[in-house]
Amino acid sequence: MKNLILATIAILICNLAKTQEYIPFNFEKGIWMTSHDGPEGGTTTQYLFKGDTSINGAKYYKIYQYSIYFPIFGLPDTIPLSYCCCIRNNENKQVILYDSIPKILYDFNLKVGDTIINGLSGKENNPIVKQIDSILICGVYHKRYKTQYLELGGDSVALIEGIGMNQCLLGLPNIKNAAGEFGYGGCYTEVGNNYCFNCNPLVHVNYTLNISENIKIFPNPSHSILTLISSKAIKKINITDLAGRNYYFKSSIHKINVEISTKQFNSGYYLLHIQFQDNTFISKPFIIN
Repeated sequence: MKNLILATIAILICNLAKTQEYIPFNFEKGIWMTSHDGPEGGTTTQYLFKGDTSINGAKYYKIYQYSIYFPIFGLPDTIPLSYCCCIRNNENKQVILYDSIPKILYDFNLKVGDTIINGLSGKENNPIVKQIDSILICGVYHKRYKTQYLELGGDSVALIEGIGMNQCLLGLPNIKNAAGEFGYGGCYTEVGNNYCFNCNPLVHVNYTLNISENIKIFPNPSHSILTLISSKAIKKINITDLAGRNYYFKSSIHKINVEISTKQFNSGYYLLHIQFQDNTFISKPFIIN
């Protein structure tokens, strides 16, 4: 019994020590998702890290954004893949963002009472650290800085080591833009980590994304049959709802024309994920009536 108690205490001390270690952003395996609900509809965005570059001798990862817009009325729409900026960790517990000049996106050298400075916003009315604790994410404890917006007066967003703002990877300006609307929600996961929450990413990081493929999907809305006509061979098809639940999967297709029965689907929004024979990937929204 004594040995068991000592072993338990040792484990607790070890876990406590780990919470004090700085955790940098994992741009190799990390996946950041952001959902924005507004009065006219909602947008789901995935941040993709594709390739790297050297700027002033430092290695940066390139950030791209891929989004799907779901209006209150009408058809969903894919927002074209777009380049955002470059990002990296540095040796001083900071995350550096480069669009036209380098900026400190996040600085994790924080104490209670400090103002969080975000490289995409000014210093006015930024949140103040009210409490520092830790949170378990993907099987690892990350230090969390609970904040409060000066202009709002109440509890607000949290800044988390290795994650960023809990609502959005790029932080404050994106969250503040939701003022007066329905707000933002964020989700973080990692490739191959079974301890992570499933954020239902739009695009798998191992795929080469190409949203300009010549492919026709009709009718949309669909009633009983969804037809796909592609300029190149389709390898796999997966259909999910917005919560990520699978409704259809087929592999080894090797065809350019495909018909899918949608009679068993309930009415609503769905996402059609297509992998081509050359391993490029596309995601398209559609409606079942």
